[in-house]
Amino acid sequence: MASSYLLSLGAEFDLIINIDGFNETVLSVLDNSNHQTSISDPRAWHARALSMIDPRSTADAARLLNLRGNRQQMARNMCRIQNRSALRNGISASIQQE
Repeated sequence: MASSYLLSLGAEFDLIINIDGFNETVLSVLDNSNHQTSISDPRAWHARALSMIDPRSTADAARLLNLRGNRQQMARNMCRIQNRSALRNGISASIQQE
């Protein structure tokens, strides 16, 4: 892109060397060798290929989340029932009169 721009401005070159991919070639070897990763892997592959999460722990977390959601729903249902309760309304009315 830079050479196209310069050529459109009238620049003349004897030789153009394209070193595209230089960073990917040199830096990936240095970065991967420091982290005991194969030098043929892409740069920072050690960060992309982290160990997988144990499915048992995610299943337990999902089950716990589901149980908490069920508990909250039951609590909401109890609040609705208590709001319709004659005993509760009677107690609330007597407290408000005091």
